[in-house]
Amino acid sequence: MSHAFTQSLSYYLECFDRLNCAKHRILGVAPHKPILLLSIIRLFEHGSIRGCEIEISDELEAMFYQVWQEYVHTRHHARFALPFYHMQTEPFWFLNINEPHRLLAQQKDQMRYIKQLKKAVHSASIDDALADYLADERNRDILREFLVVRYFSPPKLEQQQASDSNVQDFIKHLMFVLPKRAERLVLKAA
Repeated sequence: MSHAFTQSLSYYLECFDRLNCAKHRILGVAPHKPILLLSIIRLFEHGSIRGCEIEISDELEAMFYQVWQEYVHTRHHARFALPFYHMQTEPFWFLNINEPHRLLAQQKDQMRYIKQLKKAVHSASIDDALADYLADERNRDILREFLVVRYFSPPKLEQQQASDSNVQDFIKHLMFVLPKRAERLVLKAA
């Protein structure tokens, strides 16, 4: 990892705020991309992912389904291959295509199946700066908390009246709250 934050944490919070998620008229916003990101955050936390490369591993797939069970309470279908492939529409995610299968990788309808995804795509890469933030406990906690609040908390009037300053306000709030939470946990453990 580069250890040079070329993009600010605010930039990634804004990217996470504006994920290009499918919208269903009855079920609402598809939770697949936020769940994939939360799964990746957990694997960074466990030390299973340490850099920019995100492999299509059994561990990541299992984590995706575990996190799905924790957060998704709608009738969306849990499909791991879809967000991994479609995350390429986000500015921080890049697919590493298996060259012999470049044409297959362009067939979006085939990428809903894990077998086809693994055949066409070797892995994905995330921005160096995002990997650095995810490797850092405090920044990782901020990104995780933001995803949970943004995509899995019940809607509130303030959230419905979102403005560009909300991301900045949220960062300030988290930078104040998370150290206090950690301090309380340490005191309880003592």
